[in-house]
Amino acid sequence: MKDIKIGNLRLAEKPVIVVPLTDNGIKSITDVRPASVIELRIDMFSNLSDNYIEAALIEAKSKFKIPVIATCRAFEEGGAVKISDKRRIEIFSAAAQCADAVDVELNSGIFHDVLNTANQRGIPLIASFHDFIKTPPLDVLESLLQKSLTSGADITKMALMANTTDDVALLADFTIKHRESGIACIAMGKIGMASRVFFPLIGSLFTFASIETSTAPGQLSVKDMARFYDF
Repeated sequence: MKDIKIGNLRLAEKPVIVVPLTDNGIKSITDVRPASVIELRIDMFSNLSDNYIEAALIEAKSKFKIPVIATCRAFEEGGAVKISDKRRIEIFSAAAQCADAVDVELNSGIFHDVLNTANQRGIPLIASFHDFIKTPPLDVLESLLQKSLTSGADITKMALMANTTDDVALLADFTIKHRESGIACIAMGKIGMASRVFFPLIGSLFTFASIETSTAPGQLSVKDMARFYDF
């Protein structure tokens, strides 16, 4: 297994729950436990100025005292609003000053810009791929993973819609096969809901749970997730 840390948290030692937050959540939520990591969804912020973003990151790290992943999701892969590539590069550059990791879409036109920013800051880069319609066939998944690994990404995150139990089985096999490659795999939707609990037990580096609002189909709450893991 690749030795990967987000902040002071070493991944793969135990199931890791990531909780997505907006700027509103930073202010209104008092406790995110048992989550071990926060993902700040900057594309859902009420203010996208550099100063506001940096202040939000500092506040989140100070308040919750756990590592923070920063992402500004592309509209095409589930982002809340359309933001130009030029502005997203600037947002990632500002966020990387305080974040413990950044997440950008593997197929985005700004991928290499964000990778360079992460490398300059010495923080991990998560290369993500989202398909809210289907689970692609195995050869596509393999191609995406190889693209991520050869690009220099530290973690490959795949969030894919599971329309059948065969989709879940495919992603489970894929996760087990590549558990040494630094992957986080999620089967979205009602059929894939169980994957959010058991995939971290078979090789996925982390899972996602909601505390403020669900950011993906089938996402469980932190309280529901806590019932399955003994922390």
